[in-house]
Amino acid sequence: MICSDKTGTLTKGEMNVRVLVTGTVEYEVIGEGFNPTGTVRTGGRVADLTAHPGLQQLLECGVLCNDAVLRQEGTRWIVEGDPTEGALLVAARRAGMDPTAIRARWPRVAEIAFTSERKKMS
Repeated sequence: MICSDKTGTLTKGEMNVRVLVTGTVEYEVIGEGFNPTGTVRTGGRVADLTAHPGLQQLLECGVLCNDAVLRQEGTRWIVEGDPTEGALLVAARRAGMDPTAIRARWPRVAEIAFTSERKKMS
């Protein structure tokens, strides 16, 4: 999974996943901010996860390699934790997935934390 942003253009701290690619299939993620309302589309149609197992696996990985929490506070949705990780949770929700259920199904048993030397978490 590769995540990138345009340095210097983030103004609200609400990152969004806009495009996902698995193999040769490109998906557009529709929605604004951290509000999980939205859809994931390919070819102009809503992507059904049962017909797109690669998309499902990609989004599951985004949820599982993640420490953020998405929650609603009044009418606002906020992310506790890293905004990039929050954007991955929101993308999964927009595809119709339940991050809490995914984490319950695949509990984390160990973690090697991200460091600036390793530049990754495991």
